[in-house]
Amino acid sequence: MPPTTTALETNNNSVLALAIAQSYLLDIDAANWPSIQGAIEEAYRLGQHHARTRKPRPTRPTAKPVTESKKAMVIGLLKRPEGATIAQIRDETGWQTITVRAFFSIIRSKMGLTITNQRSKDAQTVYFTT
Repeated sequence: MPPTTTALETNNNSVLALAIAQSYLLDIDAANWPSIQGAIEEAYRLGQHHARTRKPRPTRPTAKPVTESKKAMVIGLLKRPEGATIAQIRDETGWQTITVRAFFSIIRSKMGLTITNQRSKDAQTVYFTT
């Protein structure tokens, strides 16, 4: 006796899934069918349970506008007519001195900006960009 299609719910996807599974299993005798059908139904229930209990992905924080980023802030400081010292950039960004110098390197190599410096009378170096 061939197995019959049974539906766990009125969900069309579950009926289709059971029908497809049963069509591949027609060559199995009727004596083994109840255990196979039970395994299929259990797999379906587990899948439904997983779909209900799966947590949604956390949303990513939105990126800051370019005008509010530290990169834009530093470039703005360097483009001022009076330029900026490393101490001023450090105070504005919260970076360490080595980070400011590394950012200067990035500005030169990846952004193509030219950084010039000039030593002031009080022995501080002022940096400019064009």
